[in-house]
Amino acid sequence: MNKTPLSTLAALATLSLFAASSAFASTNLVTNGSFEDLSGSLNHGTWGEFSTLSGWTIASASKTNVFEIQQASEYSHVSGFNTHYDGTYYLELNSNNLGAITQTLSTTAGQTYTLSFGYADRSGSKNASSMDIYWNGTQLKPINTGDTNWKTYSYTVAATGASTALTFVSTGPVKDVTMGSYLDGVSVTAVPEPESYAMLLAGLGVMATIARRRSKATQA
Repeated sequence: MNKTPLSTLAALATLSLFAASSAFASTNLVTNGSFEDLSGSLNHGTWGEFSTLSGWTIASASKTNVFEIQQASEYSHVSGFNTHYDGTYYLELNSNNLGAITQTLSTTAGQTYTLSFGYADRSGSKNASSMDIYWNGTQLKPINTGDTNWKTYSYTVAATGASTALTFVSTGPVKDVTMGSYLDGVSVTAVPEPESYAMLLAGLGVMATIARRRSKATQA
């Protein structure tokens, strides 16, 4: 029986692994998810209010018309600010009132995605922050925490069309509306289809075959 040349097997393995790795290396669909792209300088030195913010718009549920960006305490040296989660800056949803932001993402109907972000309370507030999250108008599990440490939240969501609105709405603290709901590191990435795992396994299988043949050739 003729055996497939090792060079051909190596090429097949490379193609399978490359295709699989491309599928697993999903692109973040969110623009400026870590709030590092600012439209100007921080007008209060270590924090700033912006009427516009790359990728984001003020949502209709917002009770404020500005984005408040703070510089993480490692860089600003302000003890009341939080440490960084992803990058130098993060968003405080509550500026002069409870805030809400939204972004429309380019999605594929039927595709499953992973939504993740960092969230924390602001130290110094006597009341816990809370936030609602909406995926194309559907509310996901809300957040209500008194933890000032960053925590990562993840959701599995599915798109029903070519565009999907992602919205964050701060709902508290209602007795301290100018403090809280820190948000950072927002990402939405596609979940690899089962075919991607099949390609990965196929590539690994071919690599194992190559290794066995080389081992036998060495022993001969």
